[in-house]
Amino acid sequence: MIDPQRCRELNERRQALAVSTWADEHAPVRSGVMAHTRGARWICKAVAVDLDGPLAASDVQQILSWFRERGVPPVLELTSISDSASLEAESEIDVS
Repeated sequence: MIDPQRCRELNERRQALAVSTWADEHAPVRSGVMAHTRGARWICKAVAVDLDGPLAASDVQQILSWFRERGVPPVLELTSISDSASLEAESEIDVS
């Protein structure tokens, strides 16, 4: 039987490896990575950041700051089976 949590973990770790390999720059954040390439918005995101537990407000601030320093809107990719605390933290991101 397929375990949804295991599938999520494998897929997000694969995404984190891909964007960190292809991006012009990347930085670790918790269990995942933030990635940025000028002109390639599809790669500018944070992925796999909550695999080891829910995000804290300080994690969200780190992600916001990193993307704002690069002049791009912060994108935090979570899944429908992410921890509810992480989903709440994501909803507090103000991209204005």
